[in-house]
Amino acid sequence: MHTRWVDDTSIHRCNEVKEYLYMNRHAMEAHRFTAYAPELNPDEYVISHLKCRELANFCPASEGEMKLGLKKAIARMMRKPQLIQRLILGSPLFMGRF
Repeated sequence: MHTRWVDDTSIHRCNEVKEYLYMNRHAMEAHRFTAYAPELNPDEYVISHLKCRELANFCPASEGEMKLGLKKAIARMMRKPQLIQRLILGSPLFMGRF
């Protein structure tokens, strides 16, 4: 059985997701992150790296420049799959599992 973790965003509480989880309850188990524990969410490590490293000192002059800078920063990160893996596995959810 696979374990899936979901945050508490509205998309994860919608009826379609609830139905999907119910229909696949024998194949996977879903757990919600606690409301105020972003340190448990592996996505937060990736987003933090993006904001604090890839976009550090980035001061766009326009919305278009911001979008382009963000796309470039994401592309840089996508070329580093080992970095993304390390960031995700840095979450306490994975401590001692791998």
